[in-house]
Amino acid sequence: MANLTLKITEKFNNLKVIDLFNYFHLGKEKSKSIKIFINDVLSNKNNILHAEDILFLEYEEEIDFVPLDKKLDILYEDEHLLIVNKPAGMLVHPDSKEKNGTLVNLVSNYYHKTNQNISIKYLHRIDVDTTGIVVFGKDILTTSYLMNEISNHTFVRNYLCICSGNFAKNEGIIDFPIAEHRYISNKKRVSPTGKPAITHYKIVKKLKKNLNLCLVRLETGRTHQIRVHFSYIGNPLIGDKLYNGNTNLLSRQALHSYEVDFMHPITNEHIHLICDMPKDMKEIVDKYK
Repeated sequence: MANLTLKITEKFNNLKVIDLFNYFHLGKEKSKSIKIFINDVLSNKNNILHAEDILFLEYEEEIDFVPLDKKLDILYEDEHLLIVNKPAGMLVHPDSKEKNGTLVNLVSNYYHKTNQNISIKYLHRIDVDTTGIVVFGKDILTTSYLMNEISNHTFVRNYLCICSGNFAKNEGIIDFPIAEHRYISNKKRVSPTGKPAITHYKIVKKLKKNLNLCLVRLETGRTHQIRVHFSYIGNPLIGDKLYNGNTNLLSRQALHSYEVDFMHPITNEHIHLICDMPKDMKEIVDKYK
């Protein structure tokens, strides 16, 4: 059983509970089984909220992945959010809840050890060999709100990558639709029949050996978007064997989930987090600067 306590602010004064649910983009199905208490009195979605009321939500939930007892690199945590640094070579989640060896299994172990009996709700994914920031929602409102922000691209996610080749401009926009590859599973391609995909880039540092350290912001979130776009314009990520990157310097794609920037949906605090590049990428930047 999971729960959430909220002190009602002026923003929701004289609104119904359902209005608050709608603000957090909580759908009817998810809200259907929630027990609602206002100032310890059992209530319903049509009850009116007043500033300073205490809203208590109770709903069925439990840890839902197998635990893996390995160290979890936590960047930020409060009662609503968990933000971690994923290492290379690890999937965010397995293809079934009975399997192990992924980031959510590390989170499962951490929740077990800290007595947080809640389901594991990752808000986004990064590739198995991409490192860096992954955000988890802990409660049902935070998760719904931030997933909507990510879907609408108002949740800022920036990456660092090391790519090869020359650029016409030091910063710009790559705007080409992305589709499934016709012949290779788990590979994507630029195609006029694909879904819209927009990538913003800025060269942070020009390196020797015709390498570049780039800061990248996704306006859309297609699978392999950065890797596909940079390869298509002739600047593949080093180490990215799938998309024609040079693997002499690195055995994985040089891509790191570097920065998140968003407003906390419960506390209204500005959350801005930076996760330093991993050792293998730092070594390349230092060697060829």
